[in-house]
Amino acid sequence: MPAEMASAVLWDFDGTLMKTEQIWIAVGKEFLAEYGAKIDLSQTNNFVGASFSVIAEATSELIGGQLSPQEVKEEIENRLVAAFESAELIYQPGAKQLLAQLRQLGIPCGLVSSSPRKVLLSAVSRLPENSFELVISGDDVETAKPDPEPYLLAIKQLEVAADKIIILEDSLPGIQSARASGAVVVAIPDQIKIESAPRQIILDSLADINVETLMQLWRTNR
Repeated sequence: MPAEMASAVLWDFDGTLMKTEQIWIAVGKEFLAEYGAKIDLSQTNNFVGASFSVIAEATSELIGGQLSPQEVKEEIENRLVAAFESAELIYQPGAKQLLAQLRQLGIPCGLVSSSPRKVLLSAVSRLPENSFELVISGDDVETAKPDPEPYLLAIKQLEVAADKIIILEDSLPGIQSARASGAVVVAIPDQIKIESAPRQIILDSLADINVETLMQLWRTNR
């Protein structure tokens, strides 16, 4: 009898599927400079995995309220869309190969991100066609990660039991959101410490992970 396999895989975008940190930092620094402000690396780390609303509010404060949080959100969204449409998109190690293998086997994949929808879609439009069955953005939910709502919405749309789903995440808010959804979580943390927990696997990267390995991890941790 063939070994049981998970029914679907949900991916976070920034930092899990793609290396996007430099795009976000470049856009943010350029925006702040135009309004006479700046930010250092230690401050940017505070925004990893944060909702875009939180980022917009903090940015509005950094520029002394010259723009409202909503105005900041709209302006940075437009700049990010332009950046993602033109910048080189770099996959995290192993992510491109794993996604391709999952698609070849017909295992549904979804993208669940805190990024605004139009920013996310500008990047997704450059990926291989039909890479994802669904895309959940920060605009699609009332409460962003670390609340489980984004992943619960994706699970509902997939019409699959939570324990039959694998979630790939890198940030602390994302990992907390994924764990609270009831799915099995594969955490690939970057410069953060993640404590061990039930239904959670911690990896250094996806570089040596293929579908067979991923499913074995799921079977032993569900």
